[in-house]
Amino acid sequence: MHYSTQSPKFTVYTLIDITNTKITTPKQNAKKFYQAQNLNSFLQTISLRVQPNVIETKGLGNKDLKKYFFGEIYKKRKVWIIEFDCDVSSPFEKDNNPVYWLQQDFHNLPIHVGLNENIKEIDPIVDTTNRDTINTYFTFNQH
Repeated sequence: MHYSTQSPKFTVYTLIDITNTKITTPKQNAKKFYQAQNLNSFLQTISLRVQPNVIETKGLGNKDLKKYFFGEIYKKRKVWIIEFDCDVSSPFEKDNNPVYWLQQDFHNLPIHVGLNENIKEIDPIVDTTNRDTINTYFTFNQH
């Protein structure tokens, strides 16, 4: 998925497999269907507050997580991102945190596991708040 823009406003970083397979039924391929369902869950959660202009969704491959802000239990994992912007100014901001409502809306979101992610240590939910087990976080880039 690509959308042309100069710079993304928001980036979702996750250890959850959100591969954009475009598969719409488990009869085609169950694993790819559940990957697509994870991505759909992420996009629908973003859409609770805004209509996102998705710039890109992609897997970054295995990464040393020292440069990322995931939970402390994770060392090297596969990382996926969603980059998006929207037409609304500061839709997720509260108390000077530009991603506050993204963190709240995503926390405890159920997900499908056993795909291409390698985070077997956790429950099948998005974690945006627990220091040790954060598997999804957000950045904001104002330009």
